[in-house]
Amino acid sequence: MSDQSSSPSAIGVPAADPGSTKPRSFSFVRVFLAVLLIATSGVAGGFIAMRVSENRTDSSAPQWFAPYVDVTLTPTYEFQDPGTNDSLNVVLSFIVGSKNDGCSPSWGATYSLDEADQQLDLERRIVRQRQRGGDVIVSFGGAINQELAVACTNLETLTAAYAEVVNHYDLSLIDLDLEGTTLANVTANTRRAEALAAVQKARRDAGEDLAIWLTLPVAPDGLDSEAVATIDATLAGGVDLAGVNLLTMDYGSSRRSSVSFVDASTAAADSAFEVLNRAYRRAGVSLTSAEVWQRIGMTPMIGQNDTIADRLDIEGARALHKWSRSRGVGRMSMWSANRDTACGGNILDTVVNNNCSGVDQEPGQFAAVLGASAIEISTELATTAASPEQRGAQADPSEVASNDNLPYDEWRKRREYDIDEKVVWDGVVYEAKWWTVGDPPDAIVDHDWDSPWRVLGPVLDDEPPLPPPVTIPPNTFPTWNVESTYYAGDRVQLDGLGFKAKWWTRGDIPTAEPDNEWENPWEPIDSASIVVTSK
Repeated sequence: MSDQSSSPSAIGVPAADPGSTKPRSFSFVRVFLAVLLIATSGVAGGFIAMRVSENRTDSSAPQWFAPYVDVTLTPTYEFQDPGTNDSLNVVLSFIVGSKNDGCSPSWGATYSLDEADQQLDLERRIVRQRQRGGDVIVSFGGAINQELAVACTNLETLTAAYAEVVNHYDLSLIDLDLEGTTLANVTANTRRAEALAAVQKARRDAGEDLAIWLTLPVAPDGLDSEAVATIDATLAGGVDLAGVNLLTMDYGSSRRSSVSFVDASTAAADSAFEVLNRAYRRAGVSLTSAEVWQRIGMTPMIGQNDTIADRLDIEGARALHKWSRSRGVGRMSMWSANRDTACGGNILDTVVNNNCSGVDQEPGQFAAVLGASAIEISTELATTAASPEQRGAQADPSEVASNDNLPYDEWRKRREYDIDEKVVWDGVVYEAKWWTVGDPPDAIVDHDWDSPWRVLGPVLDDEPPLPPPVTIPPNTFPTWNVESTYYAGDRVQLDGLGFKAKWWTRGDIPTAEPDNEWENPWEPIDSASIVVTSK
């Protein structure tokens, strides 16, 4: 899968700080692992095996669904917004080595973890997703950039990088999307497995589960030798491998013209079943057929694929989903939620677009089709797995923050807000969907589209303070005087800050903050540039 980002990293986290006010993530992932996954007895390394009743029909086997979201793509896909995304569980992609330091995890070699939190409000949006009752999976790797194990050759540092990501987002499931030359890097495959096994062990020692999936390219005739070797290396390295997710897409010349996209995908999964079954047996893990199918995932590229001849329309998605249920496939994903809408008449259908599918569809229709009948968590199961205090779905956004630092200004009734401006109101961060004035962000509306505001998430309990303004040296400009008259272009300073008059003014305090810019006769002077100039 391609994105604007790139490569993967890994996972293994200590238990959440019981004193933290961040909602503990709670979703199908945690309950599914807690209830349906038990350790296979007598197997070195303690491999987890999903126990599916032998007399259960395949179509009744549980299947979970989580579409991929390209985190760094513009415009930002608001996965936490119910008006944008109905899927409660998403796969955020991709973590890779940073450009300047391959051992430092980044989002698409564009944002560090902290930068993504600051510039994309990523951590805040993850908290909001969990408040909805969902969860996030983080994917490492992708088709471009360098996966962490390739970029970082020191095992100890690599292990720390994987653990950093897991700790930062409090993850219980990760996904490693390994493609292209990454698969052929035998040394990196071994190093990755050792690092992931160490992180997974540390996680379990702390009383938490960590599920790890491999996501690998596949052809209609199955997984190639490099993919099989990667699976073997992962298992041999001691990783408790939850499953293998197949990239059922971009077949190109490997799919005969007489074979449909859907038939090629089902053939690929059937072939992978045998390969995966043998791989687990080589690792000393004996699974039933139903258990093997539960460890298989399928991820089609919806709509137009990168290869022109490969396309998946809505009817094809229905057929693929029906087949996956008949086999008892454990996971269904798709690339990507960003693309789950029609393109419109100004984009060629045969040209791949990161923000639309290229086929006729309603917004979100692929997710609705491929995610149909996905497992849900019953009240009974939820009660046995986590207390109400732990369940993110029960969290009240206004009660999350215990921090006086606000990341954005508070909403003002008379102020005009442009699209994408962010405000804080009652402990929650909102973003304007269009120009608005006088509309309270928390107003009750009949439909999501009736409100000009979208919820990004709560003010976090560890919110960093806004940086203080840069002051200018004393006597850089005359000190503002309430009795003086100023004309356009006049410069003054007050409280260490510089200001320039936009028009005639008298008695208007430069540091005052009126609701709108057009009400203010003063504009700030770039204090930072003045300081540099004066040195």
